[in-house]
Amino acid sequence: MTPSAETVADRVAKPELCASVVVIKKRGAPTPYLPSLTSQRCRHPYEVLVVEDGNRAQARTYGAHLSQAPTVAYIDTDCEAPQGWLQSLITALTCDDTAAGIGGVSESRQPSTALTRAIDGVFSTYLGSLDSPSLISFPRPEKRPVRSLSTHNCIYRRGALIEAGSFDPRYAIGEDTDASSRIRENGHRLILDKNIHVHHDRASTLRRFSNMFYLYGVGRARSTLTDPKNVDPRILGLFLLTLAVTLATPLYPSLLHAALLLYAAITLTSSIDGSSRAGSAKLIPLMILLYAVQHTSYLAGLVSGLLQGPWREPNVEKPTLVEKHVVYP
Repeated sequence: MTPSAETVADRVAKPELCASVVVIKKRGAPTPYLPSLTSQRCRHPYEVLVVEDGNRAQARTYGAHLSQAPTVAYIDTDCEAPQGWLQSLITALTCDDTAAGIGGVSESRQPSTALTRAIDGVFSTYLGSLDSPSLISFPRPEKRPVRSLSTHNCIYRRGALIEAGSFDPRYAIGEDTDASSRIRENGHRLILDKNIHVHHDRASTLRRFSNMFYLYGVGRARSTLTDPKNVDPRILGLFLLTLAVTLATPLYPSLLHAALLLYAAITLTSSIDGSSRAGSAKLIPLMILLYAVQHTSYLAGLVSGLLQGPWREPNVEKPTLVEKHVVYP
């Protein structure tokens, strides 16, 4: 395939596009994996739209409204797509008339460090991902309905996405979870296909890993305050349990000791499981550390998000289209 940039007028007599791939980025930021998108092995023509500025929700919505195809795929700039990625998403969506969207998972790029392999191991367990499509690692042949899709690797039917209002511009984080909720409210299904994957640049340092989960916690808390439909009962329950144990500790010190022993047992068991999936028992100590950092950072983010309050209208530059590539088979 050979990519070519062209205007809408240039394309009047050309075959219809099967998909629009939207990539968003900050102003001046690089798009190192754009070549992986403009060289996809796809059976029909498709376009790649690179959108700059705006917050994430605004940029994704802008890309959806500019798209010329009946389906809109999303991928992050720090993800590299295998050559069959787009066709796999399109095929999966075409084969399920009841689905408005299909999502996939991610795995670390190779060669990976001990830290990124340990992170993959953490994300491969329920304790480390809570089964979130944005975190699940290691592709496997499994499909199932989910509550939400992650825009680091997914495709929507354009009509269903637009009908649901696309992405709420107030959300700086968690905009895909909110949009997924509205799509499901309209009676559509969302499917996670764990066999469709992209290669993701994982956090390269412990600090970046911690900052990522702090921001996730902020996003979850503020999204919940913005709209109660964004409540995750599992996270709310764990947060309230942690709060209750903390408040009861001055009266019952042994309760904290018991809770810490239970947590240690759970993280050890999960680390053993995750390390086997990552292929190395040597990762167990690092995984135990990652669980502690992940959960502590996320909890701190939840508290910070509650203090910051609900999301508000953004005050940022409007998004603009900076690149368009049309690719023909």
